[in-house]
Amino acid sequence: MKYLYTLIALLTGTNAFGQNIFLLKELFLKGNVKSVRVIPYQVKENKKHRIQKTAVKKFYYDENLFILANEQGYVVQQIMFADRNVFNLKTEATYDDNNRETNLKVYDETDTLLREYTLTYDDKEKKMQKTVYFPKTGKEYLVLSSDTNKRSYPTYATYYNTDESIKNYSSYKYDKRGNQLETKVYNPDKSVKYTKKTKYNKNGFVTHQITKSNEKNKSLETVYTYKKEPFPTEMLLIFEKKTHNKAKKINYTFSYQYDEKGNWIEKKCFSEGKLVYIVEREITYY
Repeated sequence: MKYLYTLIALLTGTNAFGQNIFLLKELFLKGNVKSVRVIPYQVKENKKHRIQKTAVKKFYYDENLFILANEQGYVVQQIMFADRNVFNLKTEATYDDNNRETNLKVYDETDTLLREYTLTYDDKEKKMQKTVYFPKTGKEYLVLSSDTNKRSYPTYATYYNTDESIKNYSSYKYDKRGNQLETKVYNPDKSVKYTKKTKYNKNGFVTHQITKSNEKNKSLETVYTYKKEPFPTEMLLIFEKKTHNKAKKINYTFSYQYDEKGNWIEKKCFSEGKLVYIVEREITYY
């Protein structure tokens, strides 16, 4: 199980821009969403056969978070929580007239600014850069520089350490809708560190995703099954390690309760017929 969470953290920790800001479709949200509060609960049955719920940091791809979006559907505030709903970090984002992120501010639980990211775009040269400023030290560093496509999405990026040495390289491929189809992360010597390939349905929701770590000889495959529901009814996780002869498989089935807009507000997660997690969402709309 430890390896599964490690790989999931690898593929869900950042999006194409190397930031921790989610897209609404990554959370399986549709419509003109204004805000959403997501709380995953681990479920256990006590000796009296009563269900006990404990708020946790995440259940695989369901993070414990609050998100506020603008009317264009882009997240302007994101708050992450740890186990038992303990405040972790708050991120505030601003955008330009082309809905491109231009600034990210990250705060701790006391609302103290920890770091500030600035993104700049060169439309003529099809380039972008991202810097980070640390108020505590007063120092600013280059985080990444990248080639971009016509949507200003990165296509080949170089990531830097604070000493200006190269941390890694990343390449990205997209479909016509802007969904990220493939990510490759390379070590400074250009050897492949890991790859991620993703498929989507017509709503932009993930149907299949596989991440392979070359360095650790591991892979994690996630397969979502959609039946009559607009959201996944099953999630199959397939974990493989070259030193093991047999792949480890975990299958979850989901049942939902919906709000009047058609988004789910409660997801019950079953494994081998047993209720193991409940994810609750409070959603507001424009």
